Amino acid sequence: MNSKIYTTSVFNPTKKTIENAFSMINKNKLFQIGFGYSPKNKTKESHASLIKNIVAPMYENMKKNIIENDTLKPIMLYRFYKTITENDILYFFDESNHKIEIPLERMKSEPYKSIIDFYEKAGDTIAFTLVSVGHEYHKFTKKLYENAEYKNYYFYSSLGAYLAESLASILHYDLEEMIGINTENKYKKHNGCRYSFGYKYLENMYGNKIIYDTLKGEMHGINLSESYMFEPEFTTASIICFSENAYYL
Repeated sequence: MNSKIYTTSVFNPTKKTIENAFSMINKNKLFQIGFGYSPKNKTKESHASLIKNIVAPMYENMKKNIIENDTLKPIMLYRFYKTITENDILYFFDESNHKIEIPLERMKSEPYKSIIDFYEKAGDTIAFTLVSVGHEYHKFTKKLYENAEYKNYYFYSSLGAYLAESLASILHYDLEEMIGINTENKYKKHNGCRYSFGYKYLENMYGNKIIYDTLKGEMHGINLSESYMFEPEFTTASIICFSENAYYL
């Protein structure tokens, strides 16, 4: 795989990027899990009517409001690094060619897998990404909360989280294209996986600081707390493995 090292770059979102972010949202999942409109204890017909007549129109109004008021102004940063595996530790090389450990755990029971296993030991390429819906969206939801519009705050916050994931996925597709993979299947299925710290086998949240520091998040208006949480809200940091053998553990 290409192991060239690149400098930090900014992905400049367009109107089409925003449209794609909305179109990539799994609305059934958003409505049921994000918005809380579960079909549980409802007939199939009553739930379908609720979605069609209330939830879907509400979502479309929210989408229209966001687009017309230019509330979604994404920040999308990325960088490629060379990696090497030594003694079951994955390292990347910074611009000064220093080896820096990426904190990845291994399963404590069979099959004892780790994300480390998806990288070629002798040398590979990793991508770091830092993606946010932006400060305008954060200020918008914060104002809803301060004005005690808790219901709207809940819905827009849920949508913000889904939009952040859509934007991260869009960037993932473009990074695949940059290194010459997945060019015929764009926006359909990834070649590889995108992993975020705080989830299983990436429980060490210090990984967020590694990505934040290397991508110079502070220069782009993103802040990181002492507990490694991001501001503005609805910001996600990820490492990307481009191996077609990668999967989510």
